[in-house]
Amino acid sequence: MITLYPIEKKDIKAITQWPKYTGVHAQMDYAIRKSGWLDSFCGVSNNYCFIAKNKELRVGFSLLINKGEQEAEFRIAVHPDFIGSGYGKQIIHKTLEIGFMKHRLNAISLIVRKNNPIAHRLYLDFGFTQQGETKENIQGKDIEFFVMKIHKSN
Repeated sequence: MITLYPIEKKDIKAITQWPKYTGVHAQMDYAIRKSGWLDSFCGVSNNYCFIAKNKELRVGFSLLINKGEQEAEFRIAVHPDFIGSGYGKQIIHKTLEIGFMKHRLNAISLIVRKNNPIAHRLYLDFGFTQQGETKENIQGKDIEFFVMKIHKSN
């Protein structure tokens, strides 16, 4: 069972020391490194950054990035050693709960890589609906994504 806490500088430092992602997740490695998601979004007004812990063990983190009009973009990273352990589901559930209940968001969106069907299916299972597709340039490579959204009413 995990608990989400507001992320602290010591958590960010620890995350940047995680081992490299491999396989389909290797494309995500940039997100946890210096100048990645945490440096870009944590500490910015109206963004919410959470560390996920199982007791004292950092198993992942999540972000709710303010998009205005009571909407946020969701991002998640699970520690490379714990991918497939079920922590991702717990982090998603708790982040959505905090976003909708505590921060009174009306909608949460995300993008998921087309080459990650397991994550895509997981988001569908949580009630996210596919809104379209997009292509973004990440570290010099064009990556294709599905755009998904969930509303508080779901």
